[in-house]
Amino acid sequence: DYEELKAGAEQADSRLRGGQTQLAARVDCEMANIARAEADVNFLKANYPKDVEIQEASIAKLKTELELSQQELERYDRLYRAKSVSQEEFDRKTTEVVQRGKARQVAEAEFSKLKASFPLELIKAESNLALAKATLVLARSTIDIPTLERSVELAKAQLSRAIVCAPSDGQILKIRARPGEVVRSQTILTMANLEQMCVVAEIYETDLLRLQAGQKVVVTAAA
Repeated sequence: DYEELKAGAEQADSRLRGGQTQLAARVDCEMANIARAEADVNFLKANYPKDVEIQEASIAKLKTELELSQQELERYDRLYRAKSVSQEEFDRKTTEVVQRGKARQVAEAEFSKLKASFPLELIKAESNLALAKATLVLARSTIDIPTLERSVELAKAQLSRAIVCAPSDGQILKIRARPGEVVRSQTILTMANLEQMCVVAEIYETDLLRLQAGQKVVVTAAA
């Protein structure tokens, strides 16, 4: 049935458009996830050497400051024993050495944490990137656009076989088939081009002398 075939073609086309829209949305989403994951990986790889350099420089500075403070404390200890400085001044230098030692320990602990956490963070970021890429592949395989396109082509081909096209322009004179009938080799309809017609007429021999080529005639026929 033509209407059923037409509806089927429209439904196939609608499913294709819907699938394309859904796939485009999912691809955009997964591409954004991939971009973020790649940015995280690149950020870690680019900033880790800088963080290491900064932390090493900080530890070296703290070490130098601690050594200077210890030398200063030794001097104050001698002065304190010689009663050249007060107990308060000696205690202040002692506290300074302790604080600088703790600051160095904290910096070294943070540096160890940085070196230990970087491989784990990099593995996590790279895993997120691989997952995003796999999800994109899955999205593209889940929505099978080629199959939907083939369904549209098939529906359109079936619909085209249900449409009868005349070989030329003309007017339908008689319909010889009705909707629902099985059409095989019989004639479906009769049509003709009525803008230019040929007439075969019989005339009497006695009228031949009054006829000539190109002469205009009026032809009438029963409706």
